[in-house]
Amino acid sequence: MTLGSTPQPADVVAELGLVFPYTFQKSDPRPWWLADLTTASSIVFPTSFANKSAVKVMDTVGPSALGTSHSFAGVNFGLDYTNRILVVYVFAQSKNAGASVPAQVLVSSWTVGGVGPDGGGSYGFFYQSGGTASSIFCGALSAPFIVSGTSGTISFNTGIATRCSVIVVSTPRITNDALGGFTGGFNVGTSVTANNTAVANGILMAGTVRNAAQTITMTGVTKQTEFSHVAGYQCAWGTAYPTSAGAISATASGASSVNEAIESSTWG
Repeated sequence: MTLGSTPQPADVVAELGLVFPYTFQKSDPRPWWLADLTTASSIVFPTSFANKSAVKVMDTVGPSALGTSHSFAGVNFGLDYTNRILVVYVFAQSKNAGASVPAQVLVSSWTVGGVGPDGGGSYGFFYQSGGTASSIFCGALSAPFIVSGTSGTISFNTGIATRCSVIVVSTPRITNDALGGFTGGFNVGTSVTANNTAVANGILMAGTVRNAAQTITMTGVTKQTEFSHVAGYQCAWGTAYPTSAGAISATASGASSVNEAIESSTWG
């Protein structure tokens, strides 16, 4: 959860998924990372940790040119620390009018800092298309990566020509696997929902894209970032934690009835 205005040491340790009592020492920079400080700085309680979160958006980049090959250089991964997981989101926005869309639109040759997705496997967009004649395409997906370094290149290929934007999320609080899997939804309407299953004290993440440049409302998660990289499209990402065990959902909505897609994942 996001820490309050006056967090105590035990709150900070819990936020990082560590065990209290815990000794703050510069050989483990995670508390400084949480406070958005370098280890050259001093930690001051409670102000250094006021309103901080251990699930952080490190960078948002895009869009790529319309095509099937996408590459973003110099992407910020944030502090490199023990047990760091990067969860990388890809949002596809638009396609060529006249291009047909296969039943599955996959991402292939995906690397972050030269490393493929943790656990391998293939990843496909949850998407909504306007049809063959239309240039409308909205797709969302994500995958976890165990990467060294504070920055690097993200590259991948998509099954259709589209424009892509990327969000990089860093957190020390999760295992390598999406415990509830990657689920999603797609719709032509004013809202779209992804249903999932969570563990106690876990994390729910959700990313969404709509073909309308208007504010997105997210429920079930707290919206952390929102942007419009491609004219006529809007993307947003949010998270909720700690979760309760059982069924959980995330919904994205907007003022107009449009093509929209959402993807969610739950982590322990």
